[in-house]
Amino acid sequence: MVKHIVMWNLKKELNLNKEEQAAVFRRKANELLAGIDGVLRLEVWQGYKAGNHDLALYVEFTDPKAEEDYQTHPDHLLMKEYVASVTCDRAIIDAEV
Repeated sequence: MVKHIVMWNLKKELNLNKEEQAAVFRRKANELLAGIDGVLRLEVWQGYKAGNHDLALYVEFTDPKAEEDYQTHPDHLLMKEYVASVTCDRAIIDAEV
């Protein structure tokens, strides 16, 4: 199994309400990413207190090949376009467990 965690900050210049933006982000992630083959679990988290990042995406994959295929999946590429338009300061970790 592979666990994939990505964290971002929302772009300050967008003046977004963080709760509303987190809800939009969560909806888009579930619509676009949850149905991709090899995705076992998908969660979007919003930080509830001050920290280094506003949002996190947690995905569990069946294996490294599924995670590799996810990276080039058309729905993931659509999500990446949206994410790039509203976030900055990305941090990522992938772990095979």
